Amino acid sequence: MPTKRVNKAKLYQLAVELPLNTVISDVSTKKQFCVGRQFATGGFGRIYSCTEVGSNTELVVKVEPIGNGPLFSEMNVFMRILKPDHVVQYMREKKLERLGVPTMISAGIHQYGNEELRFLVMPKYATSLEEIREERKTHTFSQKEVWTIARCMIESLEYIHSKDYTHADIKAANILLEKEDDFSTCVLADYGLAHMSKDNEDKPDKKRAHNGTAIFTSCDAHRGCNPSYRGDLEILAYNMVYWLTGSLPWEGDEPKPDKVYQMKQDFLKGLPSSLNELLKDSPENVIPLKEIFAIALKTGYSSCLDFTKLFKIADDALKRPVPSRSTDERTIAEETYDGKKSMPVKIADDALTPSVPSRSTASRKRKHTEEADDGKESMPMKIADDALKPSVPSRSTASRKRKHVEEADDGKESMPMKIADDALKPFVPCRSTASHKRKNAEEIVDPKVVLPMKRKKIDMFDPPLYDCVSKDRSPTPTNPPRQSQRKRRPPSRLQLDGTKRARINLRGEVL
Repeated sequence: MPTKRVNKAKLYQLAVELPLNTVISDVSTKKQFCVGRQFATGGFGRIYSCTEVGSNTELVVKVEPIGNGPLFSEMNVFMRILKPDHVVQYMREKKLERLGVPTMISAGIHQYGNEELRFLVMPKYATSLEEIREERKTHTFSQKEVWTIARCMIESLEYIHSKDYTHADIKAANILLEKEDDFSTCVLADYGLAHMSKDNEDKPDKKRAHNGTAIFTSCDAHRGCNPSYRGDLEILAYNMVYWLTGSLPWEGDEPKPDKVYQMKQDFLKGLPSSLNELLKDSPENVIPLKEIFAIALKTGYSSCLDFTKLFKIADDALKRPVPSRSTDERTIAEETYDGKKSMPVKIADDALTPSVPSRSTASRKRKHTEEADDGKESMPMKIADDALKPSVPSRSTASRKRKHVEEADDGKESMPMKIADDALKPFVPCRSTASHKRKNAEEIVDPKVVLPMKRKKIDMFDPPLYDCVSKDRSPTPTNPPRQSQRKRRPPSRLQLDGTKRARINLRGEVL
């Protein structure tokens, strides 16, 4: 992370390290805190975890030598505008559920041996934005993440500016998260460079030139002016470009602040073309970022920002649909698949496919025909057509036959349609014995074949008989003709080939 540049009359010294379980006391509130392990350093101070005596809630305490200036300035800001009562009252007035600023829990001076140390106790947060950025291979954030962070920062700046203060050092290392996986819980911390800007005068001072973090600081700070309201917005805009792209054109020249200042001036003069060049992979962010830069450039040095417009820009950017190949997907592809981008893109495309509204059968057939002519695969489209086919209302037998003939002529498969016809065939009522026999005579084609379903053809009023075909009806000695049977047999009962039907009993004897 780029280092902070602070002009100072003398060199600051790093605070001595406090032993584990050291107890520090706030004389004004009589609160005591037990110091835990050191987990970070900030500027010339040390940052420890701690707990209030009698409580298990984890807190953070910053410790610096009493002669250092940054923590002294930060303590003044906390005492003036970041007490819990001040923040809660503002949230009620604005009807906010949360506000992205830390609150002061305690502050004071602790005597350790011969050293006098300032300390500031505040809430402990899950992680910093810089830690998350460093863990990612691309060192970037997605479009949605960037604008979510930006909106939180705009809320924080609105509160700070309403108290006549400016922050002057916005960057990922100074943005903390209450929840590690929720960017809407961002908190703007580290007020070591915060400044009372109510009565600012535009008087550059070379001794103050380039104050802040060189690659992010404002042009006012490069000129040596005190921090300004518009400068906070300019710093935030540089950070947003950095979070989207992972770099800035002047990043390599950080040790040369004069050159960085010149490159920033050229960048601002070249808007929006300079933004188009940097945001080739996310062109949808050019217009809203150009509007943010425009507000910063049009605002006077001592004038306040138009937060109504800023909130509208951020809200509109969050509502804007993310393109199919967004920074979010590039990040997932590169982190998870090490450069194999085809699978994540395919999943994202399927997930982002809008639902297809219901269409008529004719429109679906036209679409299917056009896609087939274009050479696309027919199987997925065929499945989609079957899935989208509306329920067929009940129709007459004649209309079903006509549809069956038309679809057969179109070259479609007949088996599924045949099955559908069988399923739709109306119930046939019971018929008389004579009609059954006529149907049986029509179904027989080969006179030598005995029908397989013989027992179903037996008349319940006749003795059990089997039908067969015989060309020879001449009586035999073992089977003389019976007069009664000849009278009962209808004279017109003929086979399809002209032969007569014979009747045989269960023993195979011709009757």
